[in-house]
Amino acid sequence: MLAEVSSPSALSVGSDLSLTCSISLNSEVPTGGRLEVRWTLPNNSMIMAATSGTSATLTGSGTSYNSTLTVTEVSTSDAGNYTCSARITSSNPFVISSIPTMGAALVVIQGKLLSISLIQQP
Repeated sequence: MLAEVSSPSALSVGSDLSLTCSISLNSEVPTGGRLEVRWTLPNNSMIMAATSGTSATLTGSGTSYNSTLTVTEVSTSDAGNYTCSARITSSNPFVISSIPTMGAALVVIQGKLLSISLIQQP
């Protein structure tokens, strides 16, 4: 199982930023289970992604899912690390498992330009 972040390499301040977390599972989410994706923002707040309407969306089926976090009208206060983490939860406590995250997006804002680089995590 693996969660990996991708993003554009540059944007302008005031543009909308979309970051995508691609999640690959070894097998399908078990019956009664649920895939949860959490985005950690630069201010350490968290957004949960779900298939229902939240600030971050989750799409996919089987063993392949994507979560997209959209930050509208990016400003200097949006600079920092954005990390996604995923796990499978279930009413059965033996089914819960975390999915390793292989990277995060670092958003750097200089003047009116926004650069995004991916950080490889151990």
